[in-house]
Amino acid sequence: MTLWVVLTADASKPPDAVALRAAWEELDHSAWVHRPLITDKEFSRLAEGRTVRRRERLDGPDRVLAVAWSPAPRDAIWLAIQDEQHFEVVNGYVDEDLPGSSFSQRTLYQRISLPWPFAARQWVVDIASNRELLEATSGQVWERAWSKSERRGAKAEDPEAVWVPEIEGGWTLVGMPAGNLIIYHTRASVGGNIPDEAGTQWALMTISGMVEEMDRRAREEVDAHYIQGHEPVERPDGTMIPVREPPIRPTTPAR
Repeated sequence: MTLWVVLTADASKPPDAVALRAAWEELDHSAWVHRPLITDKEFSRLAEGRTVRRRERLDGPDRVLAVAWSPAPRDAIWLAIQDEQHFEVVNGYVDEDLPGSSFSQRTLYQRISLPWPFAARQWVVDIASNRELLEATSGQVWERAWSKSERRGAKAEDPEAVWVPEIEGGWTLVGMPAGNLIIYHTRASVGGNIPDEAGTQWALMTISGMVEEMDRRAREEVDAHYIQGHEPVERPDGTMIPVREPPIRPTTPAR
């Protein structure tokens, strides 16, 4: 049994709402790209092991947010989110890094197919890890956010797809007693003949499942997958998460 599995088994229950709120308030800092307001009622929900989901009303498209507590180590959750080559993001998804991209400052073309009769949607985003916040919180907040880029030129661009007029969002992992909060937020104008409200409603229906899937992957899949031979994945501070030894499989006695 590996260390990650042991930690998960020994810390499977969230701390109480008071402890969660106290840890959250200690990590307030102006460097957050987006630090959501979490209410007392929502902290109580998190302490019960449930996912918080809501929309934030804004001018233009609304922001959709989901938060869940996970007992998994932060490295494991980060791998579940960032190991895009092995964990499928969504059906019909295509992406391509533009020239000059690195993990710390990434410019990414993305496209997603939609059900007929709607055209595919495509966009380009600038993605960056928040090093200032990482340092200000002594490594307790790992925030990686994206915003729309005007760059073009990806080989995967589709002349029939609609360019999304507005998009932003981010993943954040926040150190908590005996675990982490997983936070995902997104805000987008779908464009074309699909109203913003339809896109927001779709995000509301799917966002809880997305966050819960990251927690499940971190607890159940990452440890056996991220082993020697896997390309290392970078943390927000620029260091690489060490790969694990392959799991020891029982041998069948000779007959």
